[in-house]
Amino acid sequence: MRWLCRAILLTGLLLQFTASLAADSTTAPTPAAAPESAAPAAPMETAKAPESPASAPPTEPSTAPPPPEASAAAPPSSAATSTPAALAPADQAAVSPVASAGPKILVLPAEFTVLQRGVATLEPVPQWTEDAKRNLAESARRVLAADGRFTIVDMPPIGTDREAELTEHIELFKVIGLQLDDVVKRGGKAWEGTRMAADYRVGPGLHFLKELTGANYAFLLAGAEVRQTGGSVFMQLLLAGAGVVPVSGGTYMFAGIIDLETGRVIWFGSQLGMQAFGIGGADARSSGGADAALAKIIKTYPRTAGLDLGSGTAN
Repeated sequence: MRWLCRAILLTGLLLQFTASLAADSTTAPTPAAAPESAAPAAPMETAKAPESPASAPPTEPSTAPPPPEASAAAPPSSAATSTPAALAPADQAAVSPVASAGPKILVLPAEFTVLQRGVATLEPVPQWTEDAKRNLAESARRVLAADGRFTIVDMPPIGTDREAELTEHIELFKVIGLQLDDVVKRGGKAWEGTRMAADYRVGPGLHFLKELTGANYAFLLAGAEVRQTGGSVFMQLLLAGAGVVPVSGGTYMFAGIIDLETGRVIWFGSQLGMQAFGIGGADARSSGGADAALAKIIKTYPRTAGLDLGSGTAN
């Protein structure tokens, strides 16, 4: 009994001690939990403070990349802006050689007539004449441009008075062309001094073209072409059978370059194409024939065959 009482007492004490331990364990964790909750609270607050930045960072990356893109876009734009700037000089460099390839030259209207020879007649044909003038002027521009030593300048509109003045100067050039080709070049010793130092001028009357266009020189072309009718060709064949072969057709052209400042002829070229039996000579009525004739004449530039026109060549 005594042992039983002691066991019960001991059990009670153990239960009381266990209860006190449990109470201590519950109270002790509570303070510890309080600091732990306080400790997490601080991190959470500090984490929440970063969270606003953290929420900002997501927006920052979204906003941050654009600045790089903008900065990346900026270089292309600057490159794009610098590229045209770089291309502009290149373009100018590409254009300047053309401009520096030669002086500015103005192609004047061609003074040319196409005639038709019949058995007993010789008369101009207006439509053929207009076609030849147009073809020769266009061919002169093409041939001079392809030559690469000139910068072609467009012919400006001029008044009626100026047109008459221009025609007079072209007619004067035709006289000079005939003189140079038929007399000076073929004149023997009597004309040797002139051939060695030829100085021919149409006068300063074309200077107004330089003021209008800025051109330094003018290209002039004059001449005539004689085409034969079928009857004329037949008559020529009959005469050939009798031992006579008359020349009844052909083309002659005079081309020249004139200094618009002084009116001096600095280059002269000519072509004479005889026609027999309706064959031979350039046919300026077609663009191909005009091109061939002009290319043959310009080929001699800057040298003038049989003449020394001095140091005025447009080089």
